[in-house]
Amino acid sequence: MGRVSWKSDAGRAVVPLVLLLALFYGGREGLFGGDAKQVVADLKNDGPNEVGLDELTKNYYAGLQETDREVNLGSGLTMWVRNLFDRRQGLTADLARKSEPIENLDGHFLFWENIRDEEVMYKGVAVRMNRFGHRDDDAYEKEKPADVFRIAVVGGSNCMAYGVEVEQGWVELLEARLNQELAGRRWRRFELINFAVVSYYLPEKLYVYKHQVRDFHPDLVLVEALAIELRGRMTDSVATRIFEKRPLEFSFFEEIARNVGIKPDHSQKKMSKLLKGQTRIMAEECFKEIARLSREYQLPTAVLALRLEIEGVHPMLKFQSQVARESGLPVLEVFDTFEGGSSDMYVHPRDYHPSFKANQLIVDELYNDLLSDPTLRPMLGAANVAESR
Repeated sequence: MGRVSWKSDAGRAVVPLVLLLALFYGGREGLFGGDAKQVVADLKNDGPNEVGLDELTKNYYAGLQETDREVNLGSGLTMWVRNLFDRRQGLTADLARKSEPIENLDGHFLFWENIRDEEVMYKGVAVRMNRFGHRDDDAYEKEKPADVFRIAVVGGSNCMAYGVEVEQGWVELLEARLNQELAGRRWRRFELINFAVVSYYLPEKLYVYKHQVRDFHPDLVLVEALAIELRGRMTDSVATRIFEKRPLEFSFFEEIARNVGIKPDHSQKKMSKLLKGQTRIMAEECFKEIARLSREYQLPTAVLALRLEIEGVHPMLKFQSQVARESGLPVLEVFDTFEGGSSDMYVHPRDYHPSFKANQLIVDELYNDLLSDPTLRPMLGAANVAESR
């Protein structure tokens, strides 16, 4: 991560520009509050620069699992500039960093879950959980009617539609699309149940798949895969579980920890360092376990490889798509939606959750992928639709 030091030539060159910005934007907004000394003190802070801030917040804006980073960002030039632009764009800082509706779980494999019947604000949008802890318009009963096709969605905050209204997220939009175009053929109605939780990565998604989705008797499960999952987040979360003596739940995590030489007296930082090179192995094992459980549960399951970057398809997402297929899982590659996109594909210039526009485009591509898959298309009762195209 890049840093700009007060004592460096680059740091001294930045100061006049920031002061000019402050004078231009700040007079009317009262940013200085009559205390110029605080501004100078902020400018001397040798913390992450704005590029570093964007990297930290990409896809998962200040998640609660990163409270140590949030504290580091809570003072100095970075936070001052961030607050300035938040105010100029009508995005108040308290709403931007409002706590997600999650509940800490001590001594559990999961670090948190959604709190049932809870509502908070995120980017000025209400995020409400139903009685099951799902961000859903509907709280479907666990018992599924015989004439209903039910899809369980397992994912993170992008599946939760953070930053947009619930009906503007791709899960709700896909449910509406399926009911509009396919209901009344083989199935009377389609229901999508959203098991997504903010900052859930492959280990957490695997846990949800194993322990939660079957209670709702789905006919199909979609497990989200993102490039960001393999950028250190997964190995850090496993290291934290080992350090905090949480159960690892899956034997392959324990085996990987033994193979890299993790000891009980190691620091958390040391554990994370030892696990860094095991990202791909962990991903492979997670997909293998999902495939194994799919066979054991006789529960059709597909992986949704979701590209969220306008710069191109990240190699880590291609890797996940490959290993998921090698594990025997169908893969729906939503790779084209963000191609050639711009900032309007995101809810905010510094928050990379999909916008309403992007969610609509995700559904267009995903729906076509579902109808193009030779295994999934007949399950949906869409064979005649596909043949007529």
